[in-house]
Amino acid sequence: MLQVREVRHITRLLRNLNFYFYFLIYLYGDLMKNILIIAKKEFNSLITSQISIFLVTLVILLSIGYFINYMANVNSSGMNFNAASMVLCIIANIFTTYMSLIAIVIGFSSMTSEFNNGALNTMIGKPLYRDTIINGKLIGITGFMVCTCGVILGLIILLSFLFVSNFSDELYSFIQGLPAVFTISILCIIFYLSISMFISIVIKNQTLALSTSLFVWVFIEYILTNLFFTYSIANVMGLFGYNVWNLNAFIVDFAPTMIEYEMFKPIDSITTLFNNNIFDVVKLLVYSVATISLCYSAFLRRDIS
Repeated sequence: MLQVREVRHITRLLRNLNFYFYFLIYLYGDLMKNILIIAKKEFNSLITSQISIFLVTLVILLSIGYFINYMANVNSSGMNFNAASMVLCIIANIFTTYMSLIAIVIGFSSMTSEFNNGALNTMIGKPLYRDTIINGKLIGITGFMVCTCGVILGLIILLSFLFVSNFSDELYSFIQGLPAVFTISILCIIFYLSISMFISIVIKNQTLALSTSLFVWVFIEYILTNLFFTYSIANVMGLFGYNVWNLNAFIVDFAPTMIEYEMFKPIDSITTLFNNNIFDVVKLLVYSVATISLCYSAFLRRDIS
């Protein structure tokens, strides 16, 4: 049997725990509210920005051009392709190439505009954590990018119904593979978005920040997977006793572009993606988390004045 003193002690402990529980709800509820306010502000500014409207219009035109060119190459080859896999491949290439480039530009524009118009001074003057600002911006921009991807997706589906034979017959397979493509594409977009935001925070000169961001995109997308570049690096390291072939394979395997390529081999469903390419998904997720963490660290140390 519990004594009266022990019962009182347990009751007091439960009351304290109850207090801390509600305090955490209040604290994190208020924190989430601030994040969502910043995210809403960012999203609204993007959908009314002339630069964003221009970029979305441009990527839509590029997507149409890419679709037409892709289909022309397929028809001229005379080969039979699975309609669902082919359209998923088109969508994946558009999302991971064009949308990642848009993410670079929007990430740069988002940070530099705040630094220039003094909005960050106003926000930091309020009782806000700096990481709350980064989180809000990431959520708002990612939401905008998802909406843009949705518009492009709808356009590609419409074009597929009109110009891809047997697409309607393969519609179920297409729908099964779509969540996997979206998952990989969003991770890729967040990766490049956070890289651009990080560079814009670290480099105060706007021209240099944008140039550096674009160079990083070109380097990751095209140079890092170039055989001449990877073999050159491997050969240099080979002078120090490293195996050239193994080192070259290591560089290629961990390049984000090659990770995307491996994952975009015929995908039946989101389950297939995680069963067959879980290591590649983890690598891309780690890259995204690492670059976001760099944004937090750089922004905490940035002098806003």
